[in-house]
Amino acid sequence: MSHAAVTLWVMGLFIFAFIAPARADVTISISDVTQMDWGTVQIPASGSEYISISPANSGISGTGTVLFGFPSRGVYSLKSSGEGETAITIDISNVSTGSSNLTIDNFTGIYSSYTINSFPSASLPLPSTSGTNLYLGARETVNAAMTPTTLTPTFDIVVIVQ
Repeated sequence: MSHAAVTLWVMGLFIFAFIAPARADVTISISDVTQMDWGTVQIPASGSEYISISPANSGISGTGTVLFGFPSRGVYSLKSSGEGETAITIDISNVSTGSSNLTIDNFTGIYSSYTINSFPSASLPLPSTSGTNLYLGARETVNAAMTPTTLTPTFDIVVIVQ
């Protein structure tokens, strides 16, 4: 039995935006701990299907079928250095999948003790100097016009120092 499938690995490409009064000397760095991964999903025979990954525990839900692999949330470490400001805004932008037949949206997250139901999310505490993890989940939707391939979607995590 053969299945048409698309394999997805999500790689976060990072852009740092620092917008703050001149007195601020805070710098934020971001590094991958674990890249978001949907595994290999079945292309639907008609219409579209989706898989959502939870930022809490990599649990999945949706109408899609995972053929191979283990979908997992993305984990990104944010570290601060310097002094002067006390809060940040986190946003997700420039999402690109490489195919018009595949979308990634509805990003959710967990940062420090905060649940993020949508982005941008403001008034979050600065990350620690040793690192504070941002756990990301999202929804991936594939439609029947998708052809079997391997894609590496990308997105930017934008951090604004307040």
